[in-house]
Amino acid sequence: MQISLNPEQEKFIREQKLIELLEKIAAGTEQIRQGNTVDGELVFQHLQNKLYRMSKD
Repeated sequence: MQISLNPEQEKFIREQKLIELLEKIAAGTEQIRQGNTVDGELVFQHLQNKLYRMSKD
């Protein structure tokens, strides 16, 4: 489905998405500050394992 938005509506949506993104960045930054991090290599290993299991089904 495709709808048409006027420029004000498009601007509102862009602003809301930006606000949401900034909130997520702030939350992530706070998690890092508190030491709540995950090893990136471990995350990718889990993802690769999951993809492998899915490909076998």
